[in-house]
Amino acid sequence: MWGSIPVLSFTVVRRIDCVLAPTKENVLKKYDELKDEIENLDLILKHESGYAFYNTSKYDFRRLLDDPANIQKNLIDYINGFSENMRDILDRFKIRNTIQTLHEKGSLYPLVQMFASGSVDLHPDRVSTSRRVR
Repeated sequence: MWGSIPVLSFTVVRRIDCVLAPTKENVLKKYDELKDEIENLDLILKHESGYAFYNTSKYDFRRLLDDPANIQKNLIDYINGFSENMRDILDRFKIRNTIQTLHEKGSLYPLVQMFASGSVDLHPDRVSTSRRVR
């Protein structure tokens, strides 16, 4: 129904979403606190997230589901909220074009809904990134 490219790009975004979930509110709070005072918050927000990337959008996969009529606009806002280094990666997937195409086909909300469900939990506590060499 969706093809491999949207599923792969959405898997990447969902994984990042899960990784950032525990520090999301702290990042948003720090961003709101300092955005008018400091021009480049990149290092501060990376520190706050605990990773080399962050997201300043009020959205995450679950919050995107709260407004089905504006799923495309809100998902773009979410993508644009990522740090530049993460947006560069997502741009290689042509994620904005994928979002547009899925929206036009009426498949965007169902795909986000599927990835936001508890059955797609890509948090590092659930899905390890380590490899064992034998």
